[in-house]
Amino acid sequence: MKILYLITKSEYGGAQTHVAQIMKRMKAQGHTVALMTTPGGWLEEETKKAGISVYPNIWFSRRSLPWNLWMAIKGIQNTIQDFDPQLVHCHSTKAGFLGRLCIRNRIPTLYTAHGWPFAKGTPIIKKVAGIFAEKIASSFCSAIICVSRYDDKLAKQFRIMDKERLYVIYNGVQIPVLHGMYTMNSTMRVIFVGRMEKQKDQQLLLEAVCLLPKDIRSQIEIVFIGDGRNKKRLEAYVRKKGIPNVRFAGIQGRGAITEFMSKSNVLVLLSKWEGLPYALLEGMAVGLPVIASVVGGVSEVITKDCGFLVDKGNAFQVAEILELLMNKPELRKALGQNARKRIGTNFSEDLMFDQTKAIYQKLVKH
Repeated sequence: MKILYLITKSEYGGAQTHVAQIMKRMKAQGHTVALMTTPGGWLEEETKKAGISVYPNIWFSRRSLPWNLWMAIKGIQNTIQDFDPQLVHCHSTKAGFLGRLCIRNRIPTLYTAHGWPFAKGTPIIKKVAGIFAEKIASSFCSAIICVSRYDDKLAKQFRIMDKERLYVIYNGVQIPVLHGMYTMNSTMRVIFVGRMEKQKDQQLLLEAVCLLPKDIRSQIEIVFIGDGRNKKRLEAYVRKKGIPNVRFAGIQGRGAITEFMSKSNVLVLLSKWEGLPYALLEGMAVGLPVIASVVGGVSEVITKDCGFLVDKGNAFQVAEILELLMNKPELRKALGQNARKRIGTNFSEDLMFDQTKAIYQKLVKH
């Protein structure tokens, strides 16, 4: 089987991690795969390390002006002619839209929606434009994979595609081998992984910490993994409020993130909207209890036995749970152990790959 993968950016992120997982496994099984993405970045590097061809498309990252979009489409057309795939698997909004529009299902085309641009919480203009664009693109698509039941329900609600061609496949991760966890000292390390954009709402965690009594606040260490436009604003907020023990660790590779997580006690994810974030699965896989906002497919992963769900934007709820976990390290340990078991059973990389490959085989046969 020859498969071409399209994704807009090559930066480290959930969608990019997903693509890297699938490509490497398909290649390991003897299939021929290739990637088209914006040149430079983590995914391009990982792809080349695996011996997989990369077709750069600089126009994916340019502003969405008519000339730039046309050049991006020409790049896709040239790659299709050169690589001659049997199947095209599109990811992310821009590459997913342009890929489907360009190919128009003359080659079986699959799209994975890593969260819809019209999910609850997205700005209204973006939401309306997203619905319109996805309705157009879906008419040139063989099938769509949703990474959560929540996204599947949204696709059906807005009639993006007929339900017979919609599939739900959860993201999956490997369960790492751990070398020591659950340090029971007087400090609780809280880790937050994600792009520093409004969507991820890192400031809510800082606001919650400010609500805690000073003695509790001084015992909490916060580590932010990631970078983005809001980083300077977050740093300024930390200085203004005098919040102790806050570290901005910047962008890290997967191995480093796993290491940071394994040395933490709690994972916090407070996004305003999501699909099914990899950081959530990776944190639970190393045995971290989770505090997360009820968005996207998050509530399909977290149960009361492995974490806490809070309302979007509710700093008081977050503060109450932080204080509870700070005072009860044995509860952190029990929740984390349950979280690790849940990921191994329901959100494994093996399961995700097998279900995805089954769809590939079905589409190529047709």
